[in-house]
Amino acid sequence: ALHFDPELIPNVGLWMNFGGWAGIPDVPNYYNLAIEPCIGAADSVTDAMRNGTAGWLPAHGERRWWLEFRVA
Repeated sequence: ALHFDPELIPNVGLWMNFGGWAGIPDVPNYYNLAIEPCIGAADSVTDAMRNGTAGWLPAHGERRWWLEFRVA
């Protein structure tokens, strides 16, 4: 189960890499899957600003949140 406060983390993304990228030179591409807490849902900052969902953090700002993942 995945638990979080939707007031702090309004969106959850799913990151999927199907062998397209390793990120490290001379390392074979790999497969991975990750659940990512997100403060915005749009893929484009321009779109997020347009629809009012852009997350903002001022200079030297801080944002705290929690994510609980339980496996039974």
